[in-house]
Amino acid sequence: MTDVTTEKISKIIRSYLINSNDYYVDVSLSGISDNIYIIVVSRFFDDMKEKQKHDYIWNIIENSNLSREERLRISMVTVMNPDDIISEFNSKAWKKENY
Repeated sequence: MTDVTTEKISKIIRSYLINSNDYYVDVSLSGISDNIYIIVVSRFFDDMKEKQKHDYIWNIIENSNLSREERLRISMVTVMNPDDIISEFNSKAWKKENY
């Protein structure tokens, strides 16, 4: 499910990653109230620390033409590179014996 704000946010973030060869951007409604979740995966973030990744995306959001109300709808931002995903899902926390 999308709305005008999620489409707007997606276009804004994608415009900053246009020079990156591979990226995935998902901006969607959380299902809770009117909140928005943002997930960004790109090799662009390979050499960045966690804080740098989030600061980069939040800087885009804060300096965009989004209204204050639109920005306040964002309740989660996840920023990763593909290696982060691999290490996360190969971790012990995801092993079957832990469930």
